[in-house]
Amino acid sequence: MRNKLIAGLIALIVAFGGGFYVGHVQYPPTNVDPQVYFDTVFTPFEDGTAAYINWLDKHAHKTLYVADYTFNNEDVVNKYIELKTQRHVDIHILLDLSESRAVASEQPLIDRLRAAGIEVVIGTSPKKGKIMHNKWSIADMLWVEDGSWNYTGAADDQANTLNMNNVPSPKRASKFKGIWDQLHDFMKQQQDKRDAKSRSH
Repeated sequence: MRNKLIAGLIALIVAFGGGFYVGHVQYPPTNVDPQVYFDTVFTPFEDGTAAYINWLDKHAHKTLYVADYTFNNEDVVNKYIELKTQRHVDIHILLDLSESRAVASEQPLIDRLRAAGIEVVIGTSPKKGKIMHNKWSIADMLWVEDGSWNYTGAADDQANTLNMNNVPSPKRASKFKGIWDQLHDFMKQQQDKRDAKSRSH
């Protein structure tokens, strides 16, 4: 009986004092400020590229879904290709059509990603052909990075934010993935029509 009581007390201490473990991940207690669940990076005061690449290294082991407006960060591209070719992460990227046409430095990077077997879909917002202005990534359907930070070389010199949950959140990841899927379906149809029209000329 005494051993059972001791074991019960230890379980309570672990669960409500120092967080609780599921698998290899520690969940913090619920009676804390919500910011405890997030790491927030502010550029230009902090290095957004380094923070994002560190986040990818830590969390992208199986899948990565990205939506981004402006995209020309070569360090990020190199990391995506490394994850794809060395870790075999299944990577899919959505990019805005107007920016991919306006920013000349994007196309060579897109070509490199596609050559590595990474899907890159380019299109617009589903409503009125407006811009696809999202900037976020979903890793392993547990981790989300979002904010105002575009995946560009210039974004670290601007005033931007990156928010990254530091405890796994299947619900948050699923919420983002649901929107990602809707965007992907619409933008893929657009891209296929453009490709078909280009082939016909």
